Amino acid sequence: MTAALDLLLTEGAAALSAQRLHTATGVSRSTIYRHWPTPHAVLAALIEVAPRPAPSQTGEARTDLHAGVDALCDRLRDTPVGGAQHA
Repeated sequence: MTAALDLLLTEGAAALSAQRLHTATGVSRSTIYRHWPTPHAVLAALIEVAPRPAPSQTGEARTDLHAGVDALCDRLRDTPVGGAQHA
């Protein structure tokens, strides 16, 4: 993902092809296609792992804890991890 981010920042989203990722990382194109079949999938994966800002602190421990847990639940809800939690 680091190489994909570097390509995105230096060359733009058009550079997120399997061939460019292969050239940058040495990972086989078939492996790249298996995980990210399209450049859009690579971009979506980058967005998924991007850090998100922490909720604002109010100074109230209970409120801040609830906000933090809510933010974590929101992030996990639509991921494979979130699906496993419901099983």
